[in-house]
Amino acid sequence: MNLPVFAQDKLNHFAYGQVIFAAVYIVTMEAGLALAVSGVAGVLKEGADYLLNKRAVARGEAAPHGVEVLDAVATGLGGLVPFVLLAM
Repeated sequence: MNLPVFAQDKLNHFAYGQVIFAAVYIVTMEAGLALAVSGVAGVLKEGADYLLNKRAVARGEAAPHGVEVLDAVATGLGGLVPFVLLAM
C-alpha cells in the first residue's frame, strides 16, 4: 500500500492552518473560534492571491500566485485536526 503524496504547497497551507488555530486558541481558549479563523484565513489568502494576480495581469505581467480552492480547504483542514483532538 502506497501512502498518498501531497504537494508541498498543500502541506504548507495545512501547517499554517494549524498554527493559526493554535494562536487563536491560546489567546481566546475558544476552539470553535479558532477553527473558524483558520478557515477564513485560507479563504482570505486565496482571495488576496486572486486580486494580486488580477492586478499583475492588468499591468501586463505574469500572475505571481496560483489560486486554488484546495489551498483554502487545506488551510481549514489544518485547523480542523486540532479542533477534533480537543473535542476528544
